[in-house]
Amino acid sequence: AGIKAEGGLKVFILGLDALDWMIVDLVSEKYPLKNMSKLRQEGTWGDLRSIQPLVSPLVWTSIVTGVTPDLHGITDFLAKDPKTGEDIPITSWMRRVPALWNMCTAAGLKCGFIGWLASYPAEEVNGFVVSDRLAYHMFDPNWREGKEVEVLAGLTYPPDLISEIKDLILKPEDVTERLSDYVQGDVNTTKY
Repeated sequence: AGIKAEGGLKVFILGLDALDWMIVDLVSEKYPLKNMSKLRQEGTWGDLRSIQPLVSPLVWTSIVTGVTPDLHGITDFLAKDPKTGEDIPITSWMRRVPALWNMCTAAGLKCGFIGWLASYPAEEVNGFVVSDRLAYHMFDPNWREGKEVEVLAGLTYPPDLISEIKDLILKPEDVTERLSDYVQGDVNTTKY
């Protein structure tokens, strides 16, 4: 959806991985989803006509590049590290074509992207990028093994943006308390 702005048009894209509008409609019959309703009333929304297989990094990279996986190179959540042979989460370095943030920057347009899959390490842009690795990343072997991950380099562009938002980052164990406002039942027994 476009929003008129001084000097041009602003575009805001909100992507919700695995969202199903039929489920949203069913839930909204019982529980008011005010923000979702407002987004639908004031914006443009719809079902994604996608490529197969429906693997999130493959789909999200296709959206942000405009090309298929055989061209952009992102085909799964993990890839082999050429140095170690270990499976590692995919990175922006593995993408073979420019992403929308690169295109905007090349065209002199300001942009901001938050949490887009395969955006780590954050690339230099005319604006900002908060990479997908800022918070818990279930495909990172360090997270899966319970190791503390304290990587700061590459999480954001500009690099000093991390200092502004670092206090907002939750660890997986912090999420249960926050979810209690949104989930019925004992969230402390929920496994993540």
